[in-house]
Amino acid sequence: MYPTSQVPFGSISDRILSLQSSVGRFSARRFSAWHVLIGLMVLVLTLLTSGSAQAATNLEAPVKMLMKGHKHIAVLKAVSKADDSRITFEVQHQFYGEIEPEVVVRLDPETYTDVREGQTYVVGFSNVRRNFRFRELREIDPEGYRVVTILGGGPALLDDSPEVRLLFDAPTAKEPPTESTRMMAALTVAGSENVRTQSFGVLELSLRSEWLSLFDTKSSKRLRDYLGSRVLAPDSRGRLFELAEKLPASLTDPWLAKEARRTLGTLEPQFDLTTFFPRLAQTVLGILEASGSEADKALVAKFLEANNPGVVEAALGALDHVDPALALERAKVLLERNDLHAESRRLLKEYVG
Repeated sequence: MYPTSQVPFGSISDRILSLQSSVGRFSARRFSAWHVLIGLMVLVLTLLTSGSAQAATNLEAPVKMLMKGHKHIAVLKAVSKADDSRITFEVQHQFYGEIEPEVVVRLDPETYTDVREGQTYVVGFSNVRRNFRFRELREIDPEGYRVVTILGGGPALLDDSPEVRLLFDAPTAKEPPTESTRMMAALTVAGSENVRTQSFGVLELSLRSEWLSLFDTKSSKRLRDYLGSRVLAPDSRGRLFELAEKLPASLTDPWLAKEARRTLGTLEPQFDLTTFFPRLAQTVLGILEASGSEADKALVAKFLEANNPGVVEAALGALDHVDPALALERAKVLLERNDLHAESRRLLKEYVG
């Protein structure tokens, strides 16, 4: 564990971390508005002069995201489970960050339940957190290590496998594997039956644009098999469809449209808007807009009534492709309703002209 004074420096957050020891000497009651104002001014000036501020919503491949900053990546063996969602792990192999031979890590309740004593996992964890007052400030977490979350994915506790190890070993290996080998490893991990591990593999695969040119008949067939027969979480299914869309048609015709049609048939136009299903619907409708047929018109048309404007727009594009006359007719009928989302109404009015 890094002492507070020894956390490595480099990023904006790292440089601001040096304020922690002095700020910590003030209690919340004694920390005046003037101190807060001065702190904010220093923070803003630091951000403006650094040139490295980035949008928090940017996604990057999980391996790259996990192997930087104040994180640790290691193969851990679960030794014992406490009642407070903490697990004692024995370190088997380290990929990134120096740690002691045995660590205690906090997990969310669901992930904690999944862990089996005696089994090994590839785990990303950290004992550094954001300061609650200054969000750009990092500080040592007094509660110790916790499993980190992969942006766009889930908790970074993955099933241990040769393929997962290869992906984390590759960035620092003296003789790194080829990009093709890494791509095939990620493709294998994407087929995992464990949701967290599957999500990690799918994200790694879909966020490495340099791997697109490496797909061939064999690897695209595996992608087709995942979409066709595997039980995928909706976010993973959507990302694999988005990946397949970017491949040459020679590798995806005719199965991509077939799988898009099948997936759309499992969805209903009234979505839980807190889930990934609306984005999945938009993706498969986009595929049918590019390669659907007249036989798809009834299936596509019902999504004009979706409770998500993005889905309505995608359905309108797909229906216009397969049957423009029907698209115009349905749009006019829907505009007579008074329960349309304002953005959906705007889209339909614009289409009708």
